[in-house]
Amino acid sequence: MPYEWLPPRDGETRLHLWPYRSLPRRGFVWFIGGTAALLLLPLIAVLGSPVLWGLLPFLLGAVGAIWWALNRSSDRACPDTGAGLQRRPENAPERR
Repeated sequence: MPYEWLPPRDGETRLHLWPYRSLPRRGFVWFIGGTAALLLLPLIAVLGSPVLWGLLPFLLGAVGAIWWALNRSSDRACPDTGAGLQRRPENAPERR
């Protein structure tokens, strides 16, 4: 998790944290496309048979679940909403 020490303010040490986004949007598109292509590759063998229609919903559901999970994870890891932590020195009085 990336972090940055901020300048002290009122005798408090401050640390700014934000989530690391290892998968940018372009990588997200490539990953979903590659996953879909690799999952659809075995369906070539069952083209023209009723087995295709039995397998297709499960494969599409798997791609949809991966898309949903990565999208939700990316939305929660927005770097604009970094958390800030503050710590008072041990001998400093508590402020209210």
